[in-house]
Amino acid sequence: MQRLQRFFSLMNTFFKIPNRERWLFFEALLLIAVARLAIRFFSFKRLLNYLGTPQEATPSTPLAASDRKHFYQIGRAIKRSTKVAFWRTMCYEQAITAKLMLRRRSTKSTIYIGMMKSEEKGMEGHAWIRTGDYIITGNHELEKYTVVGVFS
Repeated sequence: MQRLQRFFSLMNTFFKIPNRERWLFFEALLLIAVARLAIRFFSFKRLLNYLGTPQEATPSTPLAASDRKHFYQIGRAIKRSTKVAFWRTMCYEQAITAKLMLRRRSTKSTIYIGMMKSEEKGMEGHAWIRTGDYIITGNHELEKYTVVGVFS
């Protein structure tokens, strides 16, 4: 019963959002599935080579308000798609999805791969993506991670 209520709540929310955001959601859902399959079938090294030039970051320039709003909508579409995907979506898939969405729009971006040592889990990795001075996905506790890879 609770799942059915959640489904109807999601559908109600879905039809309240503007058409542009709905299309971004469908694009994100499709590309997050592509990212998931790519991670499953290709080596980490091969994927990283596809993502961009290693150890090179794009400039961190301030964005205009309209650009910031657009990138916020992309990030929100990716978050929404992770909630309805049938699989658990990690930060790496989200960063790849954002990279693909930005590449379709000819927008330069940088993916960061970071590592941190925690007492509970040992070594822990995280991925996030930035365009301009705005972090689209993975923007939580970044100061705890040591950047080990950058791809633009």
